[in-house]
Amino acid sequence: MEVTKITAYHGTDNKYLHSILNDGFQCKTNDEHWLGNGVYFFIEYELAKWWATNEHKNFGNTITNPIVIESEITYDRDYVIDLRLLEDYNWIYQQYCEFHHYLLENGADKITGKKLRCAFFDWLREEYDVQLTIAGFNKKHSSYLNGKLDNFNIPYIEYQVCVYDNSICSIKGVV
Repeated sequence: MEVTKITAYHGTDNKYLHSILNDGFQCKTNDEHWLGNGVYFFIEYELAKWWATNEHKNFGNTITNPIVIESEITYDRDYVIDLRLLEDYNWIYQQYCEFHHYLLENGADKITGKKLRCAFFDWLREEYDVQLTIAGFNKKHSSYLNGKLDNFNIPYIEYQVCVYDNSICSIKGVV
């Protein structure tokens, strides 16, 4: 068992703070969540603040009073998918091939795009008792970037953590 701790940041509206402090983070289920249904955190405070303070819809909820909650996430490496690691990336590819084959055999091949990705990560969570997934993505254009080093072929990768098991989160406070 390899226990690891990371600090992560969750941008939200202040109106949810009391509920989060009393009951923990609650996932708002949606069939198009990027890494499946869980609670999303940024590894960087600045990105959580950016997310909470920029105008957008939070799956139906507009953030009017933004805050950032700092949490410590303690996890066992055996129950994590960390897509920053080649081993995990290759493993997830194998699992996806099996999952896709299962869909084709069972007539569920009409699921595509965001819904397919969400269903896949939800399946992984259930099938392998995954507690969290760490993944990064490269946004081609984002308002938090001053510019890009396109000439150097060095993209900025934004990392997010999706927690499926609330028991591994410890709230440190509002930052």
